[in-house]
Amino acid sequence: MVVDMSREKMIKNKPDARRFFDFDIVSKMRKGAGFTLIELMIVLTIISILMVIAIPAYLNYRVRSQISEGFMLVEPVRVGMTEFYTTYGRWPANNQEAGVSDLPALFVSGIEGDYVQSVDIYQDVTDPDDLQSYILIFYSTAEMPELRSAFNLITFKPTAVADGGSIEWDCRPSVSVGKFWNQYEVKQKYRPSRCRD
Repeated sequence: MVVDMSREKMIKNKPDARRFFDFDIVSKMRKGAGFTLIELMIVLTIISILMVIAIPAYLNYRVRSQISEGFMLVEPVRVGMTEFYTTYGRWPANNQEAGVSDLPALFVSGIEGDYVQSVDIYQDVTDPDDLQSYILIFYSTAEMPELRSAFNLITFKPTAVADGGSIEWDCRPSVSVGKFWNQYEVKQKYRPSRCRD
């Protein structure tokens, strides 16, 4: 015996079965019905929480990506300092001496970018027996108002390694030139992980 399970047969045999197969009832129930105030408040609360989390994270990400421009611009200066040190056994006093720019003064090195004001070699002369040079990356406050300082810099300090003759570069704020420059170091949250204390 073959059982006919068509829609019409089921509806005739069971009148309550019609509600499971008639989708017009569902659409009639929702017609004219809107969202309740509670539903709207829940949706707005969820959106607000997401915005409170997402907007600061995005702004920090944007500043960190702008900071990374300085790390690309510093590479030729690092190479110039390394070559100068291996040739002469001392650190260069400025960009001109290292052969990376024709301009010897700070802030006008000619090495600049969209967010970088200048990349300069600065020699600390407080200890005449140990003249230490640094690379200072100055960031433009006009292009990055989040930094909010007169100068915004990241300092690279080279250290010659006795074994093997290589040079290590440290860019943590603790290796800054001194108290004067240290107050202008870029905040920790905007620095790459290798340049944090």
